[in-house]
Amino acid sequence: MDSNNSERKNNKPRMNEDEFLKKWINDKPIYEAWGNFIQNEVQTQLFDIGKDLNSFLKVPVKYRLKDDKSIIDKAFHRNKGYSDPYHDIEDKVGIRFIVLLLEDINDICNIIKSSNQWSYDECKHFEQEKEESPLAFGYQSVHYILRPKVDIQLEDVTITTNTPCEVQVRTLLQHAHAELTHDQIYKATKKVKPSVYRTVAKSMALIETTDDFFRSVSIELNNSKFKEFNIKEKLDSLYFLLIGIHPTFEKSSAIIWDAYEYLIDDELMRRIEKLFQRKQSLAQLITSLLPKNSLYRQSTILFIIYLILKKPNDADREWPISRKDLDEIAADLGASLINE
Repeated sequence: MDSNNSERKNNKPRMNEDEFLKKWINDKPIYEAWGNFIQNEVQTQLFDIGKDLNSFLKVPVKYRLKDDKSIIDKAFHRNKGYSDPYHDIEDKVGIRFIVLLLEDINDICNIIKSSNQWSYDECKHFEQEKEESPLAFGYQSVHYILRPKVDIQLEDVTITTNTPCEVQVRTLLQHAHAELTHDQIYKATKKVKPSVYRTVAKSMALIETTDDFFRSVSIELNNSKFKEFNIKEKLDSLYFLLIGIHPTFEKSSAIIWDAYEYLIDDELMRRIEKLFQRKQSLAQLITSLLPKNSLYRQSTILFIIYLILKKPNDADREWPISRKDLDEIAADLGASLINE
């Protein structure tokens, strides 16, 4: 994306294609370093706020440089009206962050807006393109232009404060829409039929509706009693206090908690703590059995032991994973699963 840059010197003669290309080839390491820096910084910040990058980012993030032919074509052959093409083109390097939900976009935007590493501007040229071709740009993608607040020295490369990088943040659905409409409609070399625009308008409405559905599902999933009462955090703390190591949390634990959510209330943790205070040998048993079964290395084992000893009927009736696991843990405890 592009805009006028106050950093350029307007009294310099405009570069021809050869001069432009030579400067671009010379500057590529700078733009590559800047794109890589932003990519790593945003991903580090996402990790620091607890995001699993492999699941949160739906498409692997990789900055990209404009290829030589594309940047020459944009600078000299698209009637863009640039007075200083080299500085006016702001997407010489770009990064896309693709997420699942609209609210996920906010997490990345907050990181971009709060960083002291760069200044940011909303991409004005993108807004102009949306006005000129609303069907091709109707998605709620977010575009920023980032520049270093101060010169950054990375090994033998100096990234100056007038070095731009375009950052796009989209949902997965927006990304699919943009890939089709922007490349096939906005950049079309022949006239697009009205029926195509009508179909695109329908797809935009469907994307908005589907994004809303995704959001509703996410809210419903995140409004469980397990999260409401902070069961995982409290059990993890108790497990560390009793066993002395940090527990894991695997899919098996999530399945177990889903099956027994009806037992969760504001007294559950107090009852589990009371059981382990009264029977201190239980912690020693868990420690001795850590190598035996991965369930013993998850804090959910505290709840499973509580179930077997205090609610054997529920344990027997609702157990959602391998029955062998339940029977082995009961045997380790010297307990039998009978009706209460």
